[in-house]
Amino acid sequence: MKKAAGSMIRCGSYLRISKEDGEEGESNSLQNQRKLIQMYLNSHQELLLCREWVDDGVSGSHFNREGVKKLFEAVEHKEIDCVLVKDLSRFGREYIDTGYYLQEYFPRHHVRFIAVCDGYDSMEAGFMEQHLLIPILNILNDSYCQDISKKVRLQQMIKRKEGAYIGAFCVYGYKKDAADKNHLLVDKDAAEVVKKIFELRVQGMSPEKISAWLNEKEIPSPSEYKRLCRSAYVSGFVKGEKSLWHPGSVRRILQNEMYTGVMVQGKRRKINYKLSLRENIPSREWVRVEGMFEAIVSREVFEQAQVRISERKKGALSGREDSSLRKDISKAPKPEGFIH
Repeated sequence: MKKAAGSMIRCGSYLRISKEDGEEGESNSLQNQRKLIQMYLNSHQELLLCREWVDDGVSGSHFNREGVKKLFEAVEHKEIDCVLVKDLSRFGREYIDTGYYLQEYFPRHHVRFIAVCDGYDSMEAGFMEQHLLIPILNILNDSYCQDISKKVRLQQMIKRKEGAYIGAFCVYGYKKDAADKNHLLVDKDAAEVVKKIFELRVQGMSPEKISAWLNEKEIPSPSEYKRLCRSAYVSGFVKGEKSLWHPGSVRRILQNEMYTGVMVQGKRRKINYKLSLRENIPSREWVRVEGMFEAIVSREVFEQAQVRISERKKGALSGREDSSLRKDISKAPKPEGFIH
């Protein structure tokens, strides 16, 4: 990092833009933010820009951002004396954490904070700005983020009920229509594998044996198939460089109603707009729309597979009960005259 000379104040600028900016995208573009900050620096000769951090396409509703993390590292290592942003919303839209950084974190590290378009400079701010204006601006920014989140969720719900596919990646066996990203087409190669899985299950083969059979035939697993197709898909189920078939992946296919041509969406949702954590939704609340794309297996075959799964579960439960019963009998006191 270039070191400031004399009485120059070492500054770092922070730029951020995301999809939540909507119609204000142009005014909040990285180029415009950089231009406004530079104009401010030109009129304040004592400020020397040494660093710049950028978060491109990241929401301001949280501080789990690579650019802002590096900014904090520079603060911790005393590499800068001042932080400049276009406005407070660029730094953060979450009012509790934003308030903490502005009113506690930066002052504790003796770092000046300037929000150019808000006319805020922590070195010159009085009580009214520090304790009244800034918290109000932070709450407004947070409310804007919450409002955008609600609108996005509403739009997604409308699309789901219309039968439009809004997932980032397709379920194994399908691909997105190049002419309409919300429409699904059958992926012939993967669909043949799906059909074979249902066929083997109806014949009585267990998911364990089906997965072993698929691996023996060297048929790429869903995640491996996506990798071979050069998809950006990443799964938490992948363990290692080459992913193999597992009983769990076979069960997920066998229990997925989408293979009958029914669009099933809305299985999970974010806990709230500030967290990336998701929770499962009861199946009765899933959005189902029939006839939106071609089926890979018939409803009859799908139901037969579910019966097989149900029978296997009952058999496993019965086996455990028999085993438990045998264990209880073996531990029971033997009657008088009992000869082993």
